Amino acid sequence: MDEAERCHDIGYILHGELIARGTGEEIVSRSRLITFNGEGPDIDKLAHRLANESGVMSASAFGAAVHVSGLDRAALEQAIAPYREPPYQWAEVKPSLEDVFIQLMGDQRDDRYAA
Repeated sequence: MDEAERCHDIGYILHGELIARGTGEEIVSRSRLITFNGEGPDIDKLAHRLANESGVMSASAFGAAVHVSGLDRAALEQAIAPYREPPYQWAEVKPSLEDVFIQLMGDQRDDRYAA
């Protein structure tokens, strides 16, 4: 996704269908994602726990940090509330193209494999 951040026009294709296209800014803006960045010990384990919380569309570890994203701010804040105290630190951040990509992949279903 680092390379995509530098591109003028980006397209996401899934199963041969174009599911998003535009500048990086346009794609992020249209996603309506709200994202919180968390840092602290064992953040990868925390990402796994948060991924199952109500309102969390994705919780992805990025090195020593986790991005927790969704469309409902109150639900996201409730999900991270138990981890708001030190040693964890949280800040709302602009979603990245990777956050949006994860959301788009989660939103799509491949009906070709449905039983």
